[in-house]
Amino acid sequence: MNEPININGILYLVITAADIQQMFGIEIDADYGLAYAGPESGAFTDEVIEVPESGTYNGQTVPVVGFAGGVLIELTGNMSAVASVTEVILPSSILFLYGGFYNFTSLQKVTCYAETTPKLSTAIGA
Repeated sequence: MNEPININGILYLVITAADIQQMFGIEIDADYGLAYAGPESGAFTDEVIEVPESGTYNGQTVPVVGFAGGVLIELTGNMSAVASVTEVILPSSILFLYGGFYNFTSLQKVTCYAETTPKLSTAIGA
């Protein structure tokens, strides 16, 4: 996976179609997608995370195909980054969870609008 990028204060990982195919066996048409990781500061200020359907990268609108909340801890080194989150809302574009919900100790509800169940990575917290 590539280095995280900052879009409006949120860290995203840029994922290529080949990356997704290799890690999850999922084929996508897009040249790349984004995996939502969390705020650049390393801590969520809201108790509810609503992952966007898409983001603008290099002037192009691309789908957010993954949720990488657990990876935020690896990126920032902040073990309490996700501890206050009580709810996560995933859009219909979500195909996979990378790092699962590692350290989401207050999580009570996950709403997922995807038509198929997102694939889980074998990384931490999956």
